[in-house]
Amino acid sequence: MSEDFISEIEIPFTMLPVKVWDIGLSSSELSVLTRIIFRAGSKGQCFESRASIAEACCLTERTVGTVFAELERLGVVSITRRKAEMKPNLIKINAPAKWLSKRKNFPEVDHPKEIISQPLRKSFPDPQETISYGTILNELDQNKLDSVNTVAAAQPTAPIEPVTQLMTIEVDTVKSKPKTEQTWRAYCEAYQLRYNVEPLRNAKVNAQLKQFCERVGYEEGPELMRFYLGINDFWYVKQMHTVGIALADAEKIVAAYRRGSVVTKREAEYIDKTSSRKSFIEQIYDARDANE
Repeated sequence: MSEDFISEIEIPFTMLPVKVWDIGLSSSELSVLTRIIFRAGSKGQCFESRASIAEACCLTERTVGTVFAELERLGVVSITRRKAEMKPNLIKINAPAKWLSKRKNFPEVDHPKEIISQPLRKSFPDPQETISYGTILNELDQNKLDSVNTVAAAQPTAPIEPVTQLMTIEVDTVKSKPKTEQTWRAYCEAYQLRYNVEPLRNAKVNAQLKQFCERVGYEEGPELMRFYLGINDFWYVKQMHTVGIALADAEKIVAAYRRGSVVTKREAEYIDKTSSRKSFIEQIYDARDANE
């Protein structure tokens, strides 16, 4: 470093131990540790809160708390928390010789033998390949891959079922459609033409539709539903031709369908008057015959 560069610096440097580059810290961890070293100075300790470190390092307090736990696990710092006194934490920097390395501390067993399977073995590279960090051979990873390969190779491979057998099973499990499906389709089509909306279908409607088809017959059900939606009876229209009304008047709908039309109110009144007159005339004739 040239003297001109040093002379232009107005603020002091923050010197980091060389061990920082060997323990494998992340960017957040390195940023927090640099802040701590800057605040500690020659004393090797400082009073610093999570909020102030988070603000200086552009991190969240939650991230700073996670970094504190990791730095303590690696033995880089020792933190004395003083929550009861509502004062900043006392952070002490340990000697670099006691720091642990994240790059060299691998767990003894990453994949237990009892859960290793054939598909898992395929996700690992060839054990013969060399895995290294930079130019240094990592023998621990090589030994792990060799052990994984040995355990996975000892497990038998499950037989693969033929495709035709799987297709046969899928065809056999398909559920057959209910007998009332054609009647329901006919009812939906006629209902949408009349009211421009789809009818509601639930468990109650399904039960009523099944009873209707059982009373009038499954074959005649679709035609009877179309005929039912075409009846302009005041009560039917007011209730918007529900399936429940069709079930209640099933025999009436069948008779009207075979007759070709529904008996209107006016026609019913005419029939009633006619039958009354006929009955009155018959009574007169009967009385005259009795007198004679």
